[in-house]
Amino acid sequence: MKTAWINLSPRKAGTSAMLAEMTGRMLSHPGTVYHYPDLLQADDDEREEWLSGYDVLVFSGPCYIMTYPADALFVFDLLKRHACMAGKKIYGIIQGGMPTLHTHEHGLESLKLFAGQCNAQYMGGFVMGLGAMLDGRPPEHLPNGKKVITQLEIFAACVEKGIYADPKIYEAAEIKIPAPVLKAMAFSMNRSMIRDMKRRGIDYKAESPYRSIYHEDQR
Repeated sequence: MKTAWINLSPRKAGTSAMLAEMTGRMLSHPGTVYHYPDLLQADDDEREEWLSGYDVLVFSGPCYIMTYPADALFVFDLLKRHACMAGKKIYGIIQGGMPTLHTHEHGLESLKLFAGQCNAQYMGGFVMGLGAMLDGRPPEHLPNGKKVITQLEIFAACVEKGIYADPKIYEAAEIKIPAPVLKAMAFSMNRSMIRDMKRRGIDYKAESPYRSIYHEDQR
């Protein structure tokens, strides 16, 4: 099976790209890593030709507000137009700053829905926390780095064999942090985001425009 790894991060040399390249090298026949703007800039015929050359697609991206970035979701919309997506095996990697896995797992749910929409086979994924600590460096720099690398090797073996990657694979690498520490981390991150919004001139207390649209739709 021919495998393509797609970096869904705006950063070409960030943590998502590193994870794609690293796990790609774990295959006996290393897969090719592509950056998502190449798919956005291509026309339908170019994408069709590119997609036809691969049996397995592995999407690696960061977690932005519980899921992949908006550009990544737009890539999914483009790809599901192509009939040749049917039958392909789809895997995902998603990483984010928080250590808790549930903060990032929804991205894999989005990928599962995407696979269903194009009659592809969702084959599971890998979730990694504390990705912001790496800034593109390999996982051994994490407190649970050895476990992460071991479990990534198991995940890569699933990709190579074309079998389902069970969530237990990445759950085994999760770092256990006491609840009081998590609460302190959340408080600190919230303060940091509020400071950043103030610096950008954003009123963080303003009502969400999406909530206003929702209330109008309910009338």
